[in-house]
Amino acid sequence: VILDRPLERGDVLQKNDDVRRLEVMHLSGKFPSKNVLSPFNGLTKNLQDDDSWAVQAFSLTDRVDSGKGTPYYQMMRAGPRKSLFFDPKDGSSCAAILTCGDLCPGLNCVIRELVKTLKVYGIPRIYGIRNGFNGISQRDSWIELTEELVMEIHLDGGCILGAAGGHDSASRSAATL
Repeated sequence: VILDRPLERGDVLQKNDDVRRLEVMHLSGKFPSKNVLSPFNGLTKNLQDDDSWAVQAFSLTDRVDSGKGTPYYQMMRAGPRKSLFFDPKDGSSCAAILTCGDLCPGLNCVIRELVKTLKVYGIPRIYGIRNGFNGISQRDSWIELTEELVMEIHLDGGCILGAAGGHDSASRSAATL
């Protein structure tokens, strides 16, 4: 049904439904911001800000209001921001990518696109951490992910970083990072 007016809360939510925000930890609580302009400024109109929230999908079919209400969650929308918290061109900047859990189709595609995007941001070094969270403390097993290395990995099955469940101790992982 197309309405000739903007949607209102009652059009999609029942009286007792609740929309809750899943707040994320802000880096500003731990580090001073560099406020570096994003390299995506001018390349896209879809820059996000602190008011960019996504809400999980609503289902209105066969819905019965029990009187308790249903909680729906808002999450910070992913995507490029207007400014960056850290300066990616700082000589000490780097990024690390790891996969965890079981293998799933498309992980090599995700790794490839992450490396390409991080290079657009200007990150000089990107590491691949093998064997999931267990691999964080095994620094000798990390590989440097270059654009050349990942250029055709989307054509291969599996995952170049492997997969593993479980994790090493948080303090050991943090000390390595």
